[in-house]
Amino acid sequence: MRLGVPKGPPAPWGIVRFWGRIFAAKAREQPAPAAAPAAGIPHRAYLHRPPTFTVGVATHPGLQRERNEDSFAIFQSTVPRQGDHISLGLFIVADGMGGHEGGKVASELAVREAAAIILNKFFVPTLGERGQALVNEILGQAVMAANAAVWSRVQGKTMGTTLTAALLLGRGIYIAHIGDSRAYLIGKAGMVQLTSDHSVVERLLSVGQLTKDEARKHPQRSVLYRAVGQAEAIQPDIYREELSKDQRLLLCTDGLWEMLPDEEVAHLVNAFPNPQEACDELIVAANSAGGEDNITAILVRLDD
Repeated sequence: MRLGVPKGPPAPWGIVRFWGRIFAAKAREQPAPAAAPAAGIPHRAYLHRPPTFTVGVATHPGLQRERNEDSFAIFQSTVPRQGDHISLGLFIVADGMGGHEGGKVASELAVREAAAIILNKFFVPTLGERGQALVNEILGQAVMAANAAVWSRVQGKTMGTTLTAALLLGRGIYIAHIGDSRAYLIGKAGMVQLTSDHSVVERLLSVGQLTKDEARKHPQRSVLYRAVGQAEAIQPDIYREELSKDQRLLLCTDGLWEMLPDEEVAHLVNAFPNPQEACDELIVAANSAGGEDNITAILVRLDD
């Protein structure tokens, strides 16, 4: 006996044609089988992800100041260069001094002027094939331009600002610094301060007349001997470092580092891998510790 063959007389031809059309329509409704992937082609091997920066930023007036006199700027780009892609980043923080009339004006003006010089003299030439000036020279020019702009606005007022600018070129970090805002490298092994404060307390600390804990609470800890806008001409400190894969670059104003010990800052940065979440947590912690000043933090992670 053959399975599927009904008993009895053969079906009329019209019925056969009817069911034939039904089965043909059903066959057309079925999706075509997916083509088997070509064997031996490692598709992921062809993916190219240019390195980029993941950045977090947060700022807050603190709990004891009516106005936030901090300013910051962030610029990022990835451009083709020498057969590959290179990531560029510019990160600036400034902490204004001089109260409502001068502090905010000074910090905003300094950040804008410094950023304009670096963008025009470094970022723009990087897009073309024109020769570039040395990075250190450009950073020095940027700080001097910021100082000239603020100095021209002083006009007898007590105003000025700190300025810490970090230019990232791939893994290379170039820093220009004036005042007591700071740059740190933070990794699993701990936290390293890259910049040195231009303050009276820092000098006392460097010659051993104060401990680190005493310096953090010293009544003159905010007295600076070098700041943007304090003199007609100033000379910034320039630093060169490398950013390793497991490290983060932190730029911050004194409203953060005066409130929190290094160990707590490093713990929070390592506990929150997302830079934005880490910055938010740093602000919360600084305010929980008293929030005595304006607080700004920029945290940078290089992804590759």
